[in-house]
This record gives sequence, C-alpha cells and structure tokens, in this order.
Amino acid sequence: MGTVAFWTQPIATAIDFHRAAFRAGFETGDLTFACYGIYQSVTGLLLRNDPLDAVWRESEIALNFAREAKYGDAVDIVVSQQRFIATMQGRTANLSTFSDAQFDEATFETQLTGERMTLMIAWYWILKLKARFLSGDYAEALAAIDKVKPLLRASTGHIQLLDYFYYAALTAAAFYQKASADEQARLRELLMTHQEQLREWAEAYPPTFGDKHTLVSAEIARLEGRDADAMRLYEQAIQLAREQGFVQNEGLAQEVTAWFYTARGVKTIAKTYLRNARNCYDRWGALGKVKQLDKRYPHLQEELSPTSPTATIGTPVEQLDVVTVVKASQAVSGEIVLENLIKTLMVIAVEHAGAERGLLVLPRGDQLWVEAEAPAAPTRLGSTSDRRL
Repeated sequence: MGTVAFWTQPIATAIDFHRAAFRAGFETGDLTFACYGIYQSVTGLLLRNDPLDAVWRESEIALNFAREAKYGDAVDIVVSQQRFIATMQGRTANLSTFSDAQFDEATFETQLTGERMTLMIAWYWILKLKARFLSGDYAEALAAIDKVKPLLRASTGHIQLLDYFYYAALTAAAFYQKASADEQARLRELLMTHQEQLREWAEAYPPTFGDKHTLVSAEIARLEGRDADAMRLYEQAIQLAREQGFVQNEGLAQEVTAWFYTARGVKTIAKTYLRNARNCYDRWGALGKVKQLDKRYPHLQEELSPTSPTATIGTPVEQLDVVTVVKASQAVSGEIVLENLIKTLMVIAVEHAGAERGLLVLPRGDQLWVEAEAPAAPTRLGSTSDRRL
C-alpha cells in the first residue's frame, strides 16, 4: 500500500503506510519487510523535501535497524540515502562526491555486483544522478543515467522512478546545447519520452508530480526557442512546488530559471531567482549547495537567508506578505511608546522570518550592542542593552 500510495495519494499517506509496515514486520518478526518499510519511509521524507537534518536522524534509525537485522542490501540502500543527504549538507569532501573520511565512493561502487539486490544498485545510481545534477556535474549525471537504465525494470512501481525520469530529463536539457548532433538526437528522444511519462504521472496526481512535469516542459520550451512559453512554465513550476511545500524542488526550479535569464543577459532578474534558490536550499538544510552558490555567485552572500542560524533578516520589501505589512502598519499607528513599538515590530519580524528568536543590534561607537530580544512565541520582551557583541 505504501508503494502504491506514492503515485495517487499525499506523500504523508505513503509514509504512514510504510511506517505501519515497519511496525507490523517488527512485531511479527518479519525483519525483511520491516527493513523495506523503514528505508522507504526515508525515501518518502526525501520526496517530501523534509529538512535534511530530520531526514538524517530518520536514516540513522533505519541504518541501525537494518544492521541489527543483518540485511546487507537494506544497509546499503540506507547508506546510499545518507551519502546523498551528507553531500547536500556539505559534509562530504565536496559537492561532486559522496566520499568523506568514513566513506569511499569508488570502493562502494565496486561492490555493486550482479549478486547484489538489483533495486539497491538501481537506487544508488538514481541518487548519484540526482546529486550530480544538483552539483552541476552533467557528464557524471549522464554516466549515472547509463548505469541505471538496464536496471529500471526492477524498480517498476517504486517512487524512485520519479527521480530517474525527472533528473535524467533535466540533465539532458542542461547538456543538450554542448552535445554533438548525434548526442542531441539521443538526448531529445530521452527528453520527449521522459516528459510524456511525467505528464502521465502529473495527470494521475498533480500535487506530487505537477511541478516536475512543468519544469521539464519549461526546459523543452527553452531548447525549442519558445521563450514566452518557457518563462510562463518556469513561474508555474516554482509556484506549484511552493504550494506543495517542496522547498528543494522550488529551489531547483528557481535555479534553473536563473540560468534561463542569465543566458539572455537579464542579470537583475537572474540574481533574484538565484537569491530565491539559495534561500530555498538553505531552508532545506543543503548547506553544501548553498556554499557552492555563494562561491559561484559572490553577490548572494550580501543577502543572507533569514533561515540561516546566524543570519539577519534581509527580505526585500516586495517579498513581504500583505499580513506582515498590515501588522507593521498597525503597530506603527497604534504604538506611541517607543519601547512598545520596538517590541511589537520585533515580534512581527520574528514571526515573518520563521525564526526562533530575533535580536535588535545597534552600534555604540565602534562596538555593537544587543538592545532588545524577541523569542518566536514570547512571553516577555525586555531590553538587553547591557549585552555587548
């Protein structure tokens, strides 16, 4: 039920089924199916774009259970998921590898032999395809596509197929203009086939698949020179991802849209999309991806995302929602005592940023002092003018 539910029901429903499968397997001593349930729960959390630190904690539970159950293929499925998470979090050697001090990518891949579970091998290469596309290593992403193609049949019915069709299509689109004529013919066939598959899934259940089909359609419009259609579809993909809470998919759509405008010399708009992409990746917890964007586009560091642990609120006026503006206006008109006005505005700012707390920092000579502090759901607000930074 969990496997099927991914295609026609909210992702949370599928996750609940897989967790129920884990509990049932554990309670009856069927450790094989318990492992299936627990590692597919991690799959669902990644699909839902849950914060990566929370997904990592879930994967640790899954890994420990699979090891206790002595189910080696299940262990390596979870290890593959963890390698993707760690890469996005910036905990591997760089964004272009799964390797770190405890894991060697090349050694792991030599163990993906014919006697191992085909699903495990296929899902590893799908995760590598996804990671390499997000890192911008399109040649390696294409190589991962070739690795997984012969194994796809084993994944029939599993939601991992979505990442394969989605990221393979995006890789083909990104690589297309640099490819030879023969390669372009092959990539175009892949693009059209994958767009059609994504369309079928999107028609069956738009909330999960709609934004993915739309972004691939935007990329095809770009390659065909239909810029007006591309612009409309990019915006639609961003909106669809945002409506469903797919923060990683929204970040990707924002980034791909930025490439479109950069190629056409519309730098101001491109910068806006890049900044939005950075903020989405930051909210997802993909600090490795954030660092890559900061390195490639130094101007992004000038406006830190309000979700960063040490960031300040830098939301442009045009991005403030109406409720926030109205609250702020009411505060200004309703508070005549400066201290109360500062308190009220700080609470509004913290609520808008989704932060745990906010600080008002003001200069005194050549030093900075914390003048006021507001928690997310404050019971009191007080001056802290005796605290120096």
